[in-house]
Amino acid sequence: VASAFTKRSLEGTGTTAPIVVVPYGFPIDLFEPRTSGPRGPFTVLAVGTHDLRKGTPYLLEAWKRAALPDAELHLVGTMRLAKSFLDGYAGLFHHDAHVPKAQLGARYAAADVLDFPTLGDGFGLVIQEAMCSGTPVMTTPCGGGPECIDDGVDGWILPPRAIVALVERLRFAHANRDRVFAMGQAARAHAERWTWHDAERALLEALAV
Repeated sequence: VASAFTKRSLEGTGTTAPIVVVPYGFPIDLFEPRTSGPRGPFTVLAVGTHDLRKGTPYLLEAWKRAALPDAELHLVGTMRLAKSFLDGYAGLFHHDAHVPKAQLGARYAAADVLDFPTLGDGFGLVIQEAMCSGTPVMTTPCGGGPECIDDGVDGWILPPRAIVALVERLRFAHANRDRVFAMGQAARAHAERWTWHDAERALLEALAV
């Protein structure tokens, strides 16, 4: 399996077969890293389906509480939260229901941070895509984050549903954009150390045991 979260989930069902974690390789050939520092408003991006499982309500509440000046939150992907809920955050975010895959790299590279506060994913591919683009990621242990991120070095691992912790990280990133940019460069370097060639080799070794 690709993540410790998936392994724990399977173990919770009573699975007795050996379970080995082999993270997916980073698709470094598909995403160009950004080469210049931040410009314009501080920008946080979230990509994927937006619902409770993906943690979007916690991100919206953290964003509202953080109250960052000259900052933008962009949500990309299908919105599955009720209008009655979203009305409480009206005017605080931009939403694009769909962005072509070919344009996602530019969106990652234009953001200071990707936020992926998932409550449960087998493996969040957007984590790797953003890191390949030189954009650090804020996420949880619930879906591939620990397999991809060195916490505090090239991204952040936060507890799920931890609104206060997310507010603190958002405020830190907003106040330290140059440092966050350097973390993004470290994220790209991390990606280059674990490509699909590395993942394939590790998977073959695991299957040979």
